[in-house]
Amino acid sequence: MANNKIGGKVSPLICGAATLRVLDLSNNSLMGTLLECLMSFSKYLSVLNLRMNMIQGVIPRKFAEDSNLRIDLKGHCPKSLVHCEKLEVLNLGNNGLEDTFPDWLETLPKLQVLVLRSNMFHGFVSSPEVARPFFELRIFDLSNNNLSGPLPVRYIMKFTAMMNQDKGWGKL
Repeated sequence: MANNKIGGKVSPLICGAATLRVLDLSNNSLMGTLLECLMSFSKYLSVLNLRMNMIQGVIPRKFAEDSNLRIDLKGHCPKSLVHCEKLEVLNLGNNGLEDTFPDWLETLPKLQVLVLRSNMFHGFVSSPEVARPFFELRIFDLSNNNLSGPLPVRYIMKFTAMMNQDKGWGKL
């Protein structure tokens, strides 16, 4: 259903698809809020792509905790994502997000890909608050924003998943 001109709200009839694994509604003109019924089959759903729509709202906490979901969501970066402990991919690129760097994402233990490119993030990227920030991160894309100041060395030194571990080199 991606890349069409589908408009309006996402139909609650989708709630009947209890074993849905992939839902790609990207690049349409959908609006409204994320359907809470999606949390009832979140253990099966591995890809939810809603980018380039006008979907808004918060991700319910139970949905976030029970999910193996890879999220690609357009809109505001909801703080409820901090509860998505199984989240592997977060792509919020090419949106109109206007905020400071969401450093609270550093606590997500499974996050491998973080794309915040082409938004209006501004200010400094603050020093990490946790001992092992972005522990599994392999892709960290902050390009085309209004960020300033240096990237904290503590982040760079903790990006161990990006390091070349072949032959014990351990270099970025």
